[in-house]
Amino acid sequence: PASEMFTDVEKGSWYESAVSFAVNNGLFKGVSENRFDPAGSTSRAMIVTVLARMNGQDVDNASPWYAKSVEWAVNAGISDG
Repeated sequence: PASEMFTDVEKGSWYESAVSFAVNNGLFKGVSENRFDPAGSTSRAMIVTVLARMNGQDVDNASPWYAKSVEWAVNAGISDG
């Protein structure tokens, strides 16, 4: 469960299963090794990263972290950059 992966995901919270699904399916990784930030805002960079991962793109190890995702989104016609 997400509550065991992230210190800021409360066990039994209404969002715990959604966080677990998103992480277990490789859509999100959290904002750090042990924080998910469930009350945080979702940025455009995060959204294109999720879409790229759903499309099977390898978007890891980029600098900045979202560079490969944005490049994919532009090439796919999803974003203008």
